[in-house]
Amino acid sequence: KITAITRWVIKRVCIDMPDLKQWATSPFRASINLSGHDLRSSQLFDYIYNTFKLYDINPENIEFEVTESAYLENFTLSNKFFRRIGNMGCAIALDDFGTGYSSLSYLKKFPIDTLKIDRSFVTDIAVDNDDAAIVQAIIALAKTMNLGVIAEGVETQGQLEKLRDFDCCLIQGYLFS
Repeated sequence: KITAITRWVIKRVCIDMPDLKQWATSPFRASINLSGHDLRSSQLFDYIYNTFKLYDINPENIEFEVTESAYLENFTLSNKFFRRIGNMGCAIALDDFGTGYSSLSYLKKFPIDTLKIDRSFVTDIAVDNDDAAIVQAIIALAKTMNLGVIAEGVETQGQLEKLRDFDCCLIQGYLFS
């Protein structure tokens, strides 16, 4: 069922894009999660391309997210798929960064735009020096590689303040909604 669900989400985002643009006060990207199963589908790229054409979607308004481990389940296929998606104009985010294989040698081979720091590192950054050091290092690494960085799972003011201290500009979590 995952293929049908993924296709439904992609189509729904395309259908809703005109409304999203109306409500947005600044440029934005709608983010769509993909699974390892999705990446093994030889027809996914064609489905995305054709659906974007059908609904007149600017690929620059879309970001596809995949977990680090899902990307690496089949590195060659994933890399080919995301290079094609990136060439089309979509952004790519590596979700849950730090929890999978976390090999820096792979990181330089991924055609990605954004690293999403897993919430497991963010949860205790206000009280745990090791977690704070890891988050700070990931942020510095992302910035050095000209990647965007998003901290996941921000739930407290202390976490937010620490992330601001580390110059992390994009965050998500229940502190906000």
